[in-house]
Amino acid sequence: ALSSRRGAQIFYKKDCEYGKILAERVQTAFNELPESTRSFSALTGDYYILNCSKYPSIIAECGFLSNPEEEALLITEEYQETVAYSLFKGIVDYLAETTIIDR
Repeated sequence: ALSSRRGAQIFYKKDCEYGKILAERVQTAFNELPESTRSFSALTGDYYILNCSKYPSIIAECGFLSNPEEEALLITEEYQETVAYSLFKGIVDYLAETTIIDR
């Protein structure tokens, strides 16, 4: 079934305070992309890659391949750079915020 959903979805480890902050900052950056059709909230996920590290981490699903329009975007270098910049922006926002929290 083809999907009309577009945008990125971020997952973080349940009960990881800093992981949640990181996920929320990156999700916000993705939600600001004009290509997103709605705002997503960062979600918890029970995934090995999140559970195997003691450090805050996230999984970024950068789009819905089940949506033909989004799939077409995801294969372009320009959109890949846009997605990468959104990840970067969210991480920088997280680092700026957590540096203040930790002082």
